[in-house]
Amino acid sequence: MERSILYFGLLLCLLIAKPTLAANANCLVRTQDSDLAIDQRDDVRFKCLRKEAKIQTLSQCLKTAQRMEYSFNRENARMHCLSVAANKKKLSFKTCQKITKQLEFADTADEIRWLCLKQATKAPTRKQCLSLASEMEYPSNSDRAEQFCRIELK
Repeated sequence: MERSILYFGLLLCLLIAKPTLAANANCLVRTQDSDLAIDQRDDVRFKCLRKEAKIQTLSQCLKTAQRMEYSFNRENARMHCLSVAANKKKLSFKTCQKITKQLEFADTADEIRWLCLKQATKAPTRKQCLSLASEMEYPSNSDRAEQFCRIELK
């Protein structure tokens, strides 16, 4: 009994002291404890991501995205996290480039790479831009990205 009261007190302190931890905990839908189907659990997680976007950090958002059970939903959630970070002007080029390596679908990965090239807070160097352009999955995207790098980053 005492142990559970101490645990509850510690948890309460953490939630009061760190609202971002509370936001991330709200997005947790445990598979084994839920009567919801997989797509319903993913829907709950995604709604939480949208609702908590203002107080979550990029890493917290990506952790929640990683919990998505369907890979397509995971990709959409990662895109959402990166878009929110870009809109907050808190998306570095290096972070963005690192995240593109975790993506599972070629078309999504290319879309995120474009986001990195155009919306990162600090513009990439020409060398970084060309490197990311060469990582594009589709040849036409790669060609277009290389042109973008050469024209925009003189």
